[in-house]
Amino acid sequence: MSEESILVSDTGYSNGWGSMPYKNVYGLTSDERAHCRNGGVVLITDCPPSGGGNGTGTTVRKVVAYGGRFYHRVPSQEILEAAGLA
Repeated sequence: MSEESILVSDTGYSNGWGSMPYKNVYGLTSDERAHCRNGGVVLITDCPPSGGGNGTGTTVRKVVAYGGRFYHRVPSQEILEAAGLA
């Protein structure tokens, strides 16, 4: 995975985390939304640590487009390393 195909959003954010039912991502620019729809990787930062409350997980999330909306998932270690955020 090349660093050129990964965008780190300055404006993207989510209101839902963990077991919350609605984990939509908001605030993406039109270029970031298009990049995500076309299969590129878009990351949002400053999220709560993943890992179930032990505080050792990543604070970065990968944006996923599905059904006209944007959601977030915990990215793989490969993506984090390619983006320089590992």
